[in-house]
Formats: sequence, C-alpha cells, structure tokens
Amino acid sequence: GNYWLRNDTELAREEIERLLQAPRIPALSDTAEPQVLIYHTHGTEGYAEEGKGSYASNALPRSRDITKNVVAVGAVLADTLIKSGVPTIHCEVMHDAVYGYNNSYTGSRKTVAEYLKKYPSIKYVFDIHRDALLNSENVYKVITYDESTPAAQIMLVVGTDSAGASHPGWRKNLSFAVDAQYLLTKRLENLMRPICIKKSSYNQQLSPGALLIEVGTCANTLAEAKTSAEILGETLAALINSDG
Repeated sequence: GNYWLRNDTELAREEIERLLQAPRIPALSDTAEPQVLIYHTHGTEGYAEEGKGSYASNALPRSRDITKNVVAVGAVLADTLIKSGVPTIHCEVMHDAVYGYNNSYTGSRKTVAEYLKKYPSIKYVFDIHRDALLNSENVYKVITYDESTPAAQIMLVVGTDSAGASHPGWRKNLSFAVDAQYLLTKRLENLMRPICIKKSSYNQQLSPGALLIEVGTCANTLAEAKTSAEILGETLAALINSDG
C-alpha cells in the first residue's frame, strides 16, 4: 500500500525506496520477560484543557503530574500492550524534569541503556511525546474520529545516522515504522501523519525496534491522546506478534 514520509535528511527517494525492502525486527519471543520498553524523554509535555478554545502560543501546556501529561498516554499504551499479550515496561521518569530540557536526551539514553542491560529480552523501545505545532499566532490540533470519538493524530519519527551517530540499524526501524503506519491507517483512516525521517538519532541506536512517537499536539486534549494510544497499542501488538 501507500506510505507517507517527510524526509529531513539528504537521503534520495530511490535510497529510501530500497531501504523499505529491509526486513523488520523479528516477532516477539515466547517468554514472559519484558519485550517492549516505553519511556519519555520529554515527560512534562502536557495537553490542552478540555473545553479551552485558545491559549498563548508562548505558554505551551506542561505538567509534572503524570496523570495529566504525556506519561499518562504512555500508561494507556503500556496497559493496552499488556492486555494484548505483549510484556511491557513503562518508565514514568520525566527526563526533562530530572535532567533539564537541554540534557533530557542524555538522561533518557542512560535510562534506556540501564533497562536494556537489566532486560536483554527487550526488542522494542518507544519514546512517547506530544508534538507542538504552532506559529506566532496559532497552535494547531491534529485530529480524526474513531466513529464519533475524537482521536489525536500520531506521527512516527525515525532517527538516522545522518548527523554522525553510529546507528546502522535505523533502516530496520524505518521498515517497521512503515508497517505500523500502514496498519494504523487501515485501522483508522486519517489517524497517521507522515513518518518523519530525521538527521539525529534520538537514542534509537541503542536498540532495534526503536521509535519516537508523537501522540497529538499541544492543542489536543489528554482524552484525545489516550484514545489514540489505545488504538496504537492494539495495532502495534498485532504487528509485533506477527511472523515478521
């Protein structure tokens, strides 16, 4: 089927087409050990208040309450994966709060490395964020509807080695992202934004099956993001439990 990409690297279209033929990460092993890790580099990212029509573009929603920020979205994703038979760990550390925003990726890299050392069974690592789409005058909501229920759109971000990171495995991550986008679009039309291929690695060099996932934007509500997280979890579970 079709796929949608936004390429922020110097990779030519022909090379991307070739890379999409790469085999993706193998299916899960038959074990109760954790096989998915969910974490949050920018855990304080929050969502718009229910019923609020506007707010200043220089006052983006943030919270250190894990029941109100993107950590709550990660919790829904983790619970859905577990219910779908995928052993999952959810790290609730807000790395931007602990290490400061500028050092958040350094902090989350340390956390992921520690989890991978403790649980070598982990095959998939998802860094859950919420995006910020805005200009000097407006913030933008990205939304679709699951029947009558509003759901925030999702964007998959694939890091590469274009900025110098040692990250040869990003090609398999791209192939996995395309499979995920395809199935999620079949599940709910207009749920997915284009896959974004970035120059930076975003710590995805630490593990195969690593993606940064943006669930909604600063103008979406937490409820909209949670709806999408449940759909995401059900679909990813079906994908990573398949035969590859």
